[in-house]
Amino acid sequence: MTGTRSRQWSEDRLRADLATILTPEPRKHLPLLFWRWRYELALMAVIIAALTALVSALGAEWGMITASVMAGVCSPPWPRPVAARVWCVITAHRLRCGFVQARLQTRRGRLPVILSTTPTPFGEASASGARPGSRPRHSSPPGALCGRPAGQRTSG
Repeated sequence: MTGTRSRQWSEDRLRADLATILTPEPRKHLPLLFWRWRYELALMAVIIAALTALVSALGAEWGMITASVMAGVCSPPWPRPVAARVWCVITAHRLRCGFVQARLQTRRGRLPVILSTTPTPFGEASASGARPGSRPRHSSPPGALCGRPAGQRTSG
């Protein structure tokens, strides 16, 4: 009986590996990449604009000193609403990584869309929509993928 189970597991693993090899690599869409990283790109643009304005108004030395003081003032601990929005952005990235690792994608390699991530009293709530044809390509039962509901983070 043990040999049958290991052979079945081996065949399932070979099928999964074959599906991975035969699945085409998804094309990188530049607008989609910008959309997924919009918060980080906007933050970088604001920081660069603020540094440029400081250096042009105060000079290089005083501009850098003022920027250092502002970085110290803006560092954690942050107010709860700000920290909650930061965790929403992080959760969306973590969900995309989970979709990739669980191989939840269409035949063309497209991931499910994360419609929204909102803060809640216990963590974050996320709404995602899968395109037609999306299915997990693995052989483990659905409950074995996650130990807790999607979008819920532990405190600690």
